[in-house]
Amino acid sequence: MFYIHVMIEESSNVLYETAINIAHIVNSGTFSDLLSEVANDKFSNRKIQVFGREKKKDTWTMLQDGLDDYLQALVQLNFKFVKFLLEHIEPQEIPQPVLQNANVILMDNARQLFFPKKLSRGNSRDCLYNDLIDLLKEKGGGWPAGCENTRGKVFLEHLSSAIWYIDPHIQLLKSRSCYIPSLFQQLPKYKSDSIYNTYYFKTHHKKEKLSCQKLLEHCKSIEYSASEIWASRKCWLEIIPEVFNLAIMMRKYAEHLQKSLQLTNNAHYSTELVRTPSKHCKLKIILGSLKIDSKYEELEKNLANRELYDFIEISEFLPSECIERHRWIIQLKLSFSICLYRYKKVYPCCKTCKELGKDHFTQIEIKTSKMRVKKRPLE
Repeated sequence: MFYIHVMIEESSNVLYETAINIAHIVNSGTFSDLLSEVANDKFSNRKIQVFGREKKKDTWTMLQDGLDDYLQALVQLNFKFVKFLLEHIEPQEIPQPVLQNANVILMDNARQLFFPKKLSRGNSRDCLYNDLIDLLKEKGGGWPAGCENTRGKVFLEHLSSAIWYIDPHIQLLKSRSCYIPSLFQQLPKYKSDSIYNTYYFKTHHKKEKLSCQKLLEHCKSIEYSASEIWASRKCWLEIIPEVFNLAIMMRKYAEHLQKSLQLTNNAHYSTELVRTPSKHCKLKIILGSLKIDSKYEELEKNLANRELYDFIEISEFLPSECIERHRWIIQLKLSFSICLYRYKKVYPCCKTCKELGKDHFTQIEIKTSKMRVKKRPLE
């Protein structure tokens, strides 16, 4: 048997001390094997120095090769004591969390911008609402915490409702020089030359016409929301003017509808003709013919006794039936050339006609068409 005294130290502190029989490894083992026998590779990742001495009173002698030195050195130097000295590791300081000032935290939170939650029903109107949120985020807009679900939500609802109302009529508005502001032309559907409200294009329902009253209501709602205090924040400086431009465009078309309605009402209640032969007529030259129908004899006798270029109303010569009147005019031929003037005579419309609308008014214009003919020298 070959017993030695083994100790493990770190900074003058004895971590482990024991006596161990090394007879089975003394001939071929190293001090690294000895350390494994004692500490079970617990300190394998540490830098270690090896010392030895013969007696307890002797000073420690460091072995130059350390853990790689062979245990035969103990026999040759007659060492009975072995010390493994671990290199001291300074404890790492745990960084203390930096405590921020409460006022700084409140200011940072006040600067953060928030948006209402997106809608998840998946229809086209919700798609427009969600695209507006993405567009405003991209342009740097937003609301302080707590305002996004109140004032912010109301603003987005007013804005999306206004765009949804005029969406099916984009082309009509363009034809009247009323263009959507450039900001909203960046919406995904408009960038791809499409629209959001396709209800009237996918169904057989008649498209609802733009109403002056509804346009003004939408204008007032978005102008009211865009005039609140949050809209004066720096992040909205590029967005709010475009919102007002949208309201201005809608108001412009509403004024156009009002003027058109006023002109129509003036024509309905006027005692003067809107159309006159001198300004609103169509001229047709009918050359003379050798063969004439007997139904035109009365007209020909009347014209034969008149001077050249003398006008005459032909309403008294027309048949009473509508289809016969049409054929009478189409088949008109006399023995000399004539000029046929046709114009629409518009009388003040009655209440019934006003209620029936434009289509009925157009039929009345056609039925009350006036015809004038004048004698023309035969060429």
